[in-house]
Amino acid sequence: MPNKLEAVLGMARGCERCYVMPMIKVYKDICKGCELCNYACPMHILGMSKELNTKGYFYAIMVDPGRCIGCAMCALTCPDVAIEVGVLGTRYALYEY
Repeated sequence: MPNKLEAVLGMARGCERCYVMPMIKVYKDICKGCELCNYACPMHILGMSKELNTKGYFYAIMVDPGRCIGCAMCALTCPDVAIEVGVLGTRYALYEY
């Protein structure tokens, strides 16, 4: 019996209209609240939290995760590398070093 990840990926490969949803992980204790990710996001799905992190900054959060297209513009513009973009735990490899 396939696990949940294999079932979802198999469904996505077998269906022309199915796709795997991207997700964004913001490391709230690293984020300094510069809001560059908010301006970089073409879908405008990021906002600022109402809570403070351990450094005393308002950190970035996903306001509307269903509209994320996985472009990773937020992660690319983050000067503190506080954002990761992935699909069900699989990280995007944008560049080979």
